[in-house]
Amino acid sequence: MVDLVAKVLPLCAAFQLFDALAANCNGLLRGLGKQEIGGWVNLFCYYVVAMPISFGTGFGLHWELQGLWSGVALALGLVAAIEGWFLYKTNWEQAVEDAQDRNAAG
Repeated sequence: MVDLVAKVLPLCAAFQLFDALAANCNGLLRGLGKQEIGGWVNLFCYYVVAMPISFGTGFGLHWELQGLWSGVALALGLVAAIEGWFLYKTNWEQAVEDAQDRNAAG
């Protein structure tokens, strides 16, 4: 059991890093009023990317637990990258004006 945990721990560490990045990106998207972007990105990455990779590596290539975690960690890194790219391309001056308009209307 200790050997199994030792083999999977590096993937879990990468998963935690990507999870923290994705959580911050999701929070920023929510603050921008663009949470639907995060929803579509997560839907695509987990169902189109993570599931086939996890099942393929875990069961097809017999990587077992490492294979199952590899697909999810990769997909979460992809979520963080795509959402980070969207945030990088955001016009922040326009975002502030949009937020002020939403607050005035609400």
